[in-house]
Amino acid sequence: MSLPEDPYRTDPMNFLSTVAESAGAGLPRRQLLGAAAWSVPAIIVASAAPAMAASTPGTLTVTNFAGSGRHSGGFGRRAFAQGRVTCGPDDAPITNVILSFGFDSALIADQTPTVIVGTNWSYQGSTVVGSVRYFNYLWTGPTLSGANTSTTDLSIRVDGTSGAFITTIYAKSTGISQGVPVASPVLTLNITST
Repeated sequence: MSLPEDPYRTDPMNFLSTVAESAGAGLPRRQLLGAAAWSVPAIIVASAAPAMAASTPGTLTVTNFAGSGRHSGGFGRRAFAQGRVTCGPDDAPITNVILSFGFDSALIADQTPTVIVGTNWSYQGSTVVGSVRYFNYLWTGPTLSGANTSTTDLSIRVDGTSGAFITTIYAKSTGISQGVPVASPVLTLNITST
């Protein structure tokens, strides 16, 4: 059994004529055509996104990383760490940049490190990850981006327990770029305390 042919499906103008006739003189032709145009399915057209919207999140790198340790008489062992954070010249902006220096948590107690050099850095406390205590500093200077690719150097001193030798220092950086967390690789520096 087959269905009869629908005259409105094959001839849209037949449909409009029939609707116009049934509506009488009270419905102007332009209004009717406007209503018919709105009932036609929309065609979605894709366009290319702007270049900045398509860019990937920025990347962080810790540079100028150095450190040392030494015996300081009655103060026990001290360790020094320094570094800065950089991003690429074409990177998307990176906010909430944190530079962290890590030491063996068995040798370095929780403390507020002494800042030797550190313009635009704000101490945010320490965290322990595994056996490493990280001292975390927030960059408060200009946002890192292609226009400003580097922070200033940060150099800190931490005091160890008496007689303990600090042999390894770690450095890492984290931040947010385009709403996504980004992080540098963790750097490791083996030192000889003097």
